[in-house]
Amino acid sequence: MDHTHTGTTIVAMKFQEASGIVLAADKQCTSYGFISMHAKGFQKLHKITDAVIVAFSGSVAVGQSFVRFMRYHLRQYRLEHNQELRGKGVANLESLILQSMGSANEESIGVILGCYDDLAHRCELFSIGSDGSIVDDDYMATGSGSLFSYPYIKTRYQQSFDEPRALTLAEDSIRLSSSIDVFSGVGILSATLTANGIEFHDVSVEPPLKLHDV
Repeated sequence: MDHTHTGTTIVAMKFQEASGIVLAADKQCTSYGFISMHAKGFQKLHKITDAVIVAFSGSVAVGQSFVRFMRYHLRQYRLEHNQELRGKGVANLESLILQSMGSANEESIGVILGCYDDLAHRCELFSIGSDGSIVDDDYMATGSGSLFSYPYIKTRYQQSFDEPRALTLAEDSIRLSSSIDVFSGVGILSATLTANGIEFHDVSVEPPLKLHDV
């Protein structure tokens, strides 16, 4: 049984009235309660298609399997229906996959899903639990460091933020949690999802945000 976990802190938020989404995550993982040191850290944000991105916390093995399943099923849907699965349809698919994986594994994961709907010209953001539960919101956080990152975002977030301000808020919330939560750290990987696709930003060399900076 795999006991490697991602820790972790993952955040996401919409910006400019849902025209885009930013996500950010630390890059640390743990094994049997010990921090697993990797020079490049562990990637917790994953591009599924040009319009779908996921982030996961929990078991590394289950999370990596989940990413492979999502890519396979969305590719099959596109081939069978000659169109992309969008929005809530993607969330429902993820929910079913997580439910089936949860019944087959003792380990579990929590997932944040970002989608761009090219018909509605807006982004949708979902949190999906290992039990298949689906919650949509303008911003969210998950993982052991979310206890610190979520209130940091809640007191500062505005729907009208442009991409740079949203990205800064997301990354700063990860810096804060990394300075407090022992299971978050190593660096930051962030991403933006818009009509133009997905762009990743590696800011692993940035110093942590301390409590006195808040």
